[in-house]
Amino acid sequence: MQENQSTVPNSIIDEGVIKSLHEDWNRKIAADAKYWLENDAKIRAITDAKSYEEFCDIVKTAHLKPISRKEFSEMRGKKERKEYFAMANTSAQTLQPHFSEETSADVKNSTEFVAQWNKLDYRGRGVLLKKLDSDKLHLFLQVETPPGMLGDLTKIIEYTPELETWMRKLLQSMVSSKRFSLNLLFLNEDELEFYSNVLDALGNDDVVLHLKERFGLIKQQ
Repeated sequence: MQENQSTVPNSIIDEGVIKSLHEDWNRKIAADAKYWLENDAKIRAITDAKSYEEFCDIVKTAHLKPISRKEFSEMRGKKERKEYFAMANTSAQTLQPHFSEETSADVKNSTEFVAQWNKLDYRGRGVLLKKLDSDKLHLFLQVETPPGMLGDLTKIIEYTPELETWMRKLLQSMVSSKRFSLNLLFLNEDELEFYSNVLDALGNDDVVLHLKERFGLIKQQ
């Protein structure tokens, strides 16, 4: 005796299939939302970080995968970062010759220098630089450089003929400092133009030409 078999029309979709499609759709929506959330987080991180290492730390904290240095460089050129720099950039402050009670020249090593630099405002940093012996500062910068120091200097120093010798030594120390290339990567167009103007004012001898090469303002010979 042949059993009766009920057939389901092809036009009817099983309830399990509908549930599966619904879950798949929700996963795609969630994935898209996650992508844009992570993208926004990366943009925020790249405007706040003062070094590539700090950027990676911010990204890791947000449970995001760190981007490559190539991606990092490309993101710096985006509109969001340019707008951030436009707001953050202020006119350079003149380096005053007087000392501050809050600033001590009794800095024994690079660790102490970086720690003191980080706790001071721009004026205090300028005073610290002026008080420190140039040779001692040079040694400190070979070991460690404060994050974003190259950009900070554009808000601290201002060229005057009286400071020419001091500025030459400072810039020579900076171009030979640890992570100079990384600091240079973080300069925006206005900050790079600042250094171009300063170096033009310092003359055109071999020392200045070398500095311009290191800043990427002229091609290396």
